[in-house]
Amino acid sequence: MDYELILNEVALELRDGESTFNALSLEHQKEMLETLKHLAIQAGSKQSLHLEEVLKNTGVPRRSTPAVLLSKNRAWKIPYLPEYEFSNGFLILMELFKIADKERREKRCRGGCNHWWHGPRQEWESAREEASRIRF
Repeated sequence: MDYELILNEVALELRDGESTFNALSLEHQKEMLETLKHLAIQAGSKQSLHLEEVLKNTGVPRRSTPAVLLSKNRAWKIPYLPEYEFSNGFLILMELFKIADKERREKRCRGGCNHWWHGPRQEWESAREEASRIRF
């Protein structure tokens, strides 16, 4: 499965993340969390600096394990939590990725970049068309 493409669609609000994630088997959810963790790292997320914004935007309780990990700059451990934490973990990592990718677009990629998901709309539509063929 091309999780990177799917997750970038979610980040750009072209696909509903929660329903997409919940439709996956637990094995695929874990794989998606792993991919999302790497995307957030690559995008330069600042973890605890965005704690309040992430919690506000996701509605995840502050005392949930994924939120506590985020507050301690340990969000990368989320994919290794018990399965019952996956949904909140997904919401937190996804929001963290969205924030970091938006900052990257506005700062580092402002004058142009080689990220395919930051490319012209035609390229994105082509990639999106390909992703729509993916079955869960």
